Amino acid sequence: MTEENREDQLVITREFTVSKSLLFEALTEHEHIRKWSSPKNFDVTFSQGQLKPGGEYSYGMKSGGGPEFAMAGEYKEIARPDRLAYTQSRVGAPGPETEISITLEEREGTTTMVFRHYGFPTKEFRNGAIQGWNEAFEKLERLLSDLT
Repeated sequence: MTEENREDQLVITREFTVSKSLLFEALTEHEHIRKWSSPKNFDVTFSQGQLKPGGEYSYGMKSGGGPEFAMAGEYKEIARPDRLAYTQSRVGAPGPETEISITLEEREGTTTMVFRHYGFPTKEFRNGAIQGWNEAFEKLERLLSDLT
């Protein structure tokens, strides 16, 4: 795992020992998103939307007895299984609409994911996202292990 970050963006690079087709499926299919797309100590409560350019999506998260909150956005680019780009913002809360792009490159049974998240208003906001995404990607690794 490597990271290259500026105040307004984060870049996380991870390697997974699965095909890029399987990784793309895990990143985009609602049944899989429900199992990984949240920080540790959070559960995804729902995931819905249409995987197509211009399609909207949303998913919810909850930790223990805390309140549920939702994230939503629009798919901007889908180049299965190589690239995915979309917007994201927290529903009903102040904060920016950010942009996410994911590129996948497969070589010899290993897929490298480069995850870029842009548009953070502050370094603190970005740092929270770094922690949350890394915890979610640890869950993604466990899911991919279960799927293979």
